[in-house]
Amino acid sequence: MKHSQNEAEAENLRTGGLRMNVFNICILAITVVMTVAMVWNMHQVARQYETAKHAIDTYDVCRRCADDVRAASDYLTQEAKRFAATGDKTHLNNYLNEAFKVRRREKAEETIAKYLNDEQQENLRQSLDYSKELMTREYRAMRLTLEAIDTQPADMPEALRRVELNAADAALPNEDKRITAIQMLNDEVYMTAKSMIYDSVARYSQQLLAMTHDAEEDAFRRFVRLGNWQQVMSIAVLALLVLTVVVTSWLVLNPMRRTERQLLKRRKLAVKGAHEMRVFASYYNQAFEDNRRYQKQLSHDATHDPLTGACNRAVFDEICDQTHNTRDMALLIVDVDLFKGINDQYGHGVGDAVLKHVAKLLQESFRTGDAVCRVGGDEFAVVLHGFDSDRQDLLRDKVAEMANRLAHPLDESLPSVTLSVGVAFGHETVDFMKLYKRADDALYIVKENGRNNLEFYRDNMTMSRA
Repeated sequence: MKHSQNEAEAENLRTGGLRMNVFNICILAITVVMTVAMVWNMHQVARQYETAKHAIDTYDVCRRCADDVRAASDYLTQEAKRFAATGDKTHLNNYLNEAFKVRRREKAEETIAKYLNDEQQENLRQSLDYSKELMTREYRAMRLTLEAIDTQPADMPEALRRVELNAADAALPNEDKRITAIQMLNDEVYMTAKSMIYDSVARYSQQLLAMTHDAEEDAFRRFVRLGNWQQVMSIAVLALLVLTVVVTSWLVLNPMRRTERQLLKRRKLAVKGAHEMRVFASYYNQAFEDNRRYQKQLSHDATHDPLTGACNRAVFDEICDQTHNTRDMALLIVDVDLFKGINDQYGHGVGDAVLKHVAKLLQESFRTGDAVCRVGGDEFAVVLHGFDSDRQDLLRDKVAEMANRLAHPLDESLPSVTLSVGVAFGHETVDFMKLYKRADDALYIVKENGRNNLEFYRDNMTMSRA
């Protein structure tokens, strides 16, 4: 019957409760999938951001290029008109520098080609073509101006030297040439061409703005869609987290808190919660029962002398190792006088009884916080805490009381015995090993002077050990 019950309990352990390792694997798999999805979604958001940013950057660059085309055209017109009006070659040089060195229109055309296709560049190219056609008229006007101020062909810039005037213009007097040049730069033909340049640039700017607006609208729609997905996945992750916390709290944390309270109270554990917690509780309860049977015995055997019940040498050595400051500490080394003779005369059984009696008297004579240790066959050590040299008389009285009880034992089967006691008081500069040596030196003096006495260590104490 009992065997069947044990088998039923074992089967219940194998099948009962949610297995947290399976639960965690499932949660981990779902988390990985959702994390990958969220990372992909964020990547798409980043791509849409880059697309929108590229559209804005393209608009900004292309708009500046359009401004450069218009500004360069206006600058050329301005310098050509000023040269025709004043004959100052500084304006001619400025014109040529813009046309052949600065080349803002050409550079703008090259830059735009990197961002827009041929169809998207059409309006700006028209403005560039109109501007270049206008330059032919400006060259002719500036050539007339050069001849009006009697500049020889050899002194003319190469671009203007190649300009050929018709016979009518060439035959004009110098003053009429200048007037003609000014009129060419201000007549209806010239102004119409300038208007065509402005119109082309304006159409190009409107087209560019519409393209950018469309790109931004498309990016915004994608942002909204991706943002909605991100919200859905974030809510799902939050729900997964809440589920994990709830399940873990219910099946693991709550049983663990109960386990903690039961462990602190040194009780058996309740077999509840997740599968792993149930298995743990079952095996712990079994170990708890086994351990409780041996714990007291093992603890006692590890720290106490099996014969006398006093602390053993290991405890004394541990005190020695862990004590570095012996201030307010006293150490007694107690030796049973002529113990070998007792064993020889009365037998080892009586000798053991004497040692038990001595250990009992030592434990009764001092406080429970003081350590009474058997450190040798017939030697005991007593470590007194919170005890200074001003209490020597108290120690004498205690030792005298023990000596009297040992000399007149109540148990008639015990022989009368005496004790030799060496005492040393600690100091903050004296470690435990030195304290032990001092107490041993005091004991040696007692033995040298006939035993059955107590001696306190003094700095002027002299010994003549062989």
